[in-house]
Amino acid sequence: MTAMENEHLPEDILHLMARICRSELFWEMQQYMRGEGILLGFLYENPQGCTPKTLAQMMNVSAARITAILGHLECKRLIVRAADVNDKRRIRVQLTLTGMKKVEAIRAQALSGSLQIFERLGAADTKELLRIVSSILDTEEQLSSVAAGLQAKEGA
Repeated sequence: MTAMENEHLPEDILHLMARICRSELFWEMQQYMRGEGILLGFLYENPQGCTPKTLAQMMNVSAARITAILGHLECKRLIVRAADVNDKRRIRVQLTLTGMKKVEAIRAQALSGSLQIFERLGAADTKELLRIVSSILDTEEQLSSVAAGLQAKEGA
């Protein structure tokens, strides 16, 4: 590719990412990955439960926001808060059976939509897509950590 051909690639990528963000599949995944959905998913991945503080850190939200989210989920009977067996002063949050079923239903719906797209793409293109997206995310993480390091040096 010549420099002239590469000139429009960043803009092309932005337009493509905007289309992806407006897609129904992305919207469904985003709903799962936000607020209550991400919290439920995290608890599903950690069946032993975790503390509200851990949840707040994972979601990058305040303790007050986590308390509100947990209150809503508790009212829906999707989670329980109980004293930690090793330290009665600490609270652990776990999914209820209803919560587990809810997460499984949400995941099944998200996977169903993804599967339809990936079946049309074919195995080779799907693997290539996963490789490229993984590479993009790895690169972004590396650039973010470099930028954070530079900011830390400037602040020192």
